[in-house]
Amino acid sequence: MLSDLRVIPQPLDKEACQSCGLVRRRAVVRPGLFESGYRLYDHAPGPPREMARQDSYARWLAAEVPSPPASILDLGCGNGSLLLALRQLWPHVVLRGIDPSPESSERARVAGIDVLCGHAGTTCAEASDLVISVNVIEHVESPVDFLRSIGTFASPIASMILVCPDGERAWLELLFADHLWSFAATHIARLALAAGLGVAGSTTAPPDLGPIRLFRLTRHHRADVPPCAPDDLVGNKRRYLQAWSLLEQDLLARTAAAPSLACFGMGETAALLRTYAPEVWSRVKMCLADGPEQPTFGDVPVIDYAGDAVEWPVLLGVRPAAQPALARRLVDSGCSVVRWDDLIAV
Repeated sequence: MLSDLRVIPQPLDKEACQSCGLVRRRAVVRPGLFESGYRLYDHAPGPPREMARQDSYARWLAAEVPSPPASILDLGCGNGSLLLALRQLWPHVVLRGIDPSPESSERARVAGIDVLCGHAGTTCAEASDLVISVNVIEHVESPVDFLRSIGTFASPIASMILVCPDGERAWLELLFADHLWSFAATHIARLALAAGLGVAGSTTAPPDLGPIRLFRLTRHHRADVPPCAPDDLVGNKRRYLQAWSLLEQDLLARTAAAPSLACFGMGETAALLRTYAPEVWSRVKMCLADGPEQPTFGDVPVIDYAGDAVEWPVLLGVRPAAQPALARRLVDSGCSVVRWDDLIAV
């Protein structure tokens, strides 16, 4: 599955370094994947869930910056929704972005942001006082070149912030085919060093954003070798992917008596079920959600859940960590619930 929730007829094809724990996809999904037809940000900024998430990102990033910047450049800005959230905190800041998707770039321009359509390594942009990149480096073919670009676009007084999925854990980010890399902190430090940068500090995201890590980059760096990745990182990730490979047969056993199912959820976890448990998903007749922002999820109708019992068993299409609380809520409403958080490590 891709990050914009499309399913592609290709194997996941991930491999890991036994020495340092770096995970990579053996090859890019296809050249130019993000240059046309990428759907994740092909919409105007403004949906409530998106803006709430971007507001959380913006506050997290702002807390890592010593003073309000005069200008921000976002590498991989999508539709500009994060930049707009940052402007809520810093009303007078100049917003700039670079993104390879013409559709997303146009959405950001319509929202009033100065955006160049292209790749960071081949695009010229004015130097900015804050250069950020959020959940982009895991998609690029050459992380070192990408990090060099961050330094190139940074003014002499700039802060530089890199955000990416936390590769020190085994979690959902491993299941996206366009995540070409899964980085632990040691990998980012080594790559930054190769790009002529250093890591001045690192923090983990607020709980509502999930297992995400922020790195404060600097032009000052030491040439010593960063610490190794956590013990048994490769083993943990292998076991996690193995559990997902077995999930469909386990869910088939749990739902054998149910010809039809409902699914609670219409986000990335539900999409991963659709991708990696297709036989089970073929029996899903509707999705339930609280205040849904779209009427369908793929070809499945979406219902605004009113707290009533549902005639079919409800498959939980949310992250394993959220399943216990959701299951209690649905059971209290009279629903039959199909959980799987015991099968996939939280």
